[in-house]
Amino acid sequence: MGLHAGLSPARNEGFDRMSISITDLSDGLASLVERAGPSVLGIGGTTGIAWTSDLAITSASSLRCHGDTVEVRLPEGGVTEGSLLGSDPASDLAVVRVRQGGLTPIARREDGKSARVGEVVLALGRPGRALRASQRIVGLVGKDVRARRGLVLRDYVEMDRGFPEGFVGGPVVDASGALVGLGTDRVIRGADLAMTSAQLAPIVDQIVKDGRPKLGWLGVAVQPARLPDRLATEVPALTGALLTAIEKGGPADTAGLVVGDIVVGLDDSVVEGPDGLLAMLRNLAEKTVTLRLVRGGAVTTLGATLGVRKR
Repeated sequence: MGLHAGLSPARNEGFDRMSISITDLSDGLASLVERAGPSVLGIGGTTGIAWTSDLAITSASSLRCHGDTVEVRLPEGGVTEGSLLGSDPASDLAVVRVRQGGLTPIARREDGKSARVGEVVLALGRPGRALRASQRIVGLVGKDVRARRGLVLRDYVEMDRGFPEGFVGGPVVDASGALVGLGTDRVIRGADLAMTSAQLAPIVDQIVKDGRPKLGWLGVAVQPARLPDRLATEVPALTGALLTAIEKGGPADTAGLVVGDIVVGLDDSVVEGPDGLLAMLRNLAEKTVTLRLVRGGAVTTLGATLGVRKR
């Protein structure tokens, strides 16, 4: 008897539609792997992504290298060498220049196209010689989430489950084969993220130029502070960042800040505590900013030119 024997015409038709749908899905997933696969590298013991014809990006925490020399396994099976240009621990990003060039840059999503909760995506990896794929969905999308070391994730895309071993540093791609983000499990504890192109691009550019991102530095130690209720009409929030120490000769010292000042604003942004201040300073290296302070119970402002944070 055939597979459809005993089924009514209506049920038979439904079975056929379901079979065609599953076949289309399977073929579509295989096709997108074929499109993105040439941009997936094996790099320093983990997976990497061809960003340009001679630059690759990967997970800084998973990368293994000898000095600045990195082994790069190419999609067609050959092995070459790359040189580590630099890394950013906050975003778990490392950039490698592949000496021979000739890489196939991964396609990036259109500007402004955001991930959606429930979107079907694939994580791709090349932990060994072969390309591997693992299906998952976008489990969470958020905006302006604070991560470690002052990093703010403007686009926060979390997977519904963890990455297989060796996949960290590789791409998460959408149904067209375009990059949703670089897979990492180190930026926020317990979260498996896709670091989006919009998030990665300026950091890559900074690493290529300077070997690391230039991070804003004020030269202070801070702790949370609660302000008296009587200041409620003068400050945007009754919390701030209390300066507990100031580095001699640093930007804060040069600007005239003193221990005991409470920072409540930076330019047009509200500072509600140390984490907020650190996040705002991150992208303002060598910029002049206006700090709003509470000093001796009174609100005042001071200008300060930020330095570059030392590692």
